[in-house]
Amino acid sequence: MKVSRKALSLLTALVVVLLLQSCASIQQNAPKVVWFKIAHLARVHMIQPGPSNPAGNFQYDAANSDGFWAVFEVCSIDVQGSALTNGFDYNSGNFAIPWVTGEIGGSSPGIVSRSDAKGLPMPNPEVFAAVSIALESGPGSLHLAKGTYIKPGYRFAIFVDKWPVGYMGEAMNLHYNGQPEVAGVVQNFSVNKPQEIPFYNNGVSPGIPSNCP
Repeated sequence: MKVSRKALSLLTALVVVLLLQSCASIQQNAPKVVWFKIAHLARVHMIQPGPSNPAGNFQYDAANSDGFWAVFEVCSIDVQGSALTNGFDYNSGNFAIPWVTGEIGGSSPGIVSRSDAKGLPMPNPEVFAAVSIALESGPGSLHLAKGTYIKPGYRFAIFVDKWPVGYMGEAMNLHYNGQPEVAGVVQNFSVNKPQEIPFYNNGVSPGIPSNCP
């Protein structure tokens, strides 16, 4: 296909504009950058949080048979932006899985089935509490002073209502929705593919090993 000189000039101008906008965005965000290194540990399809669950010793799984909780570990956090002299407010709920069909995060819709046949629409505080007991560790939110935190022991889980289109079982990437306070840059440092765990019974099943370097 032959491209006219005018069309080529317009295309070149558009590319230049986009590059300039990208550079301006990088310069604007650089003073508030926080670097996260994250590892995807596992896909857990059913959980039993145990008797400490306030709602009762139920089992929980996705209403869709191929849904799961994606479990992640924070390998490190580097609070380095020059504008972050007072640190920043970390919140694991700001992490989300970018996917071609849309972002998957804590506020994404879906249905979780409870073992008494009750369906719990997501987002749901009872499910969040059960998942926190069974799969998560460390604070969900806290203020972090400027500095570097290596293997802080933070783990969190994101509910994936159904198997994402095109997903082949690889370690999932994340982004961090921290604007306007911080510009989160998330790097996937998973050493291995995430484990496939059909059922995780808290206090009975073996612990999920780290997947950080």
